[in-house]
Amino acid sequence: MTHLLNKATAEHAISHILLSTPEELHALFAIDIDNFKAVNDIFGHKMGDHTISVVAGILASHFSGSDIIGRIGGDEFVAFMRDIASRQAVYEKAQELLDAILDKEALSIPENVTISIGIAFTEPYETSYTTLFQKADTALGNSKKSGKQCFSEYGVSAQKPDTAMKNILLYTHSRNVASTLKFAYSYPDRLIKVSSVTEIRYAIMDKNNHVPAVFIDVSETGDDGRQLWDELSHESWASSTPIIAICKEGNLTQIRNAILSDLINDLIFEPIDVESIKRRIKKHQTL
Repeated sequence: MTHLLNKATAEHAISHILLSTPEELHALFAIDIDNFKAVNDIFGHKMGDHTISVVAGILASHFSGSDIIGRIGGDEFVAFMRDIASRQAVYEKAQELLDAILDKEALSIPENVTISIGIAFTEPYETSYTTLFQKADTALGNSKKSGKQCFSEYGVSAQKPDTAMKNILLYTHSRNVASTLKFAYSYPDRLIKVSSVTEIRYAIMDKNNHVPAVFIDVSETGDDGRQLWDELSHESWASSTPIIAICKEGNLTQIRNAILSDLINDLIFEPIDVESIKRRIKKHQTL
């Protein structure tokens, strides 16, 4: 599907170079597609396969013929730059890849698809692919923790996410709604999914959270949200925190109950799409 080397072949080729030129400076990239599970959940596996092919094509077009590129997992790749002249060339290459993925219109992939990259440079006479990959994978983990859509170098402190970063609170029992919000938010790790009013209250009271809005999904409630809206009417935070209701499209009872609660600031309908969620997130300044 990708026309890249498979895991075993890539590892063998890289190991051969490490053993034959141990005195040279090389760099290994560990690359992962961010939020790939959400792509499959929301757009289907056909789009997921297309996204993998597009990312593979970008990698193939941005590295030289002497470099080694492989797909080592579902949405995981490695790229090996050999005999590099400077570390700066590697940093520039990583940024090129990040920028190329952002050109969504030309690529026909979902707007929120990005990649994260971890980079490890060889030490003099380092010949173990396993050790080098572990370093690159650790750096990749640092990129993920730093908000994704970036690159990190092993041994160099990655920029940590702002501890006061705004969080999204989502009350839902729908996997589709949760997946859509996670994909729409630039920082999916900051999506706090709750299943009770008590959990909402505790999350808002937590001083480490800054919650400018709460999404309340009643699309799959058995009583069209009546009990939930009644519970929320007794919560002090509900009068000061914007609430976005999610109702099933065409369910007039759910819509009426949400409006009559006199609590909601916005209303959207399920099934929902990524763009409608992104507009609400931006409107309520949760980015």
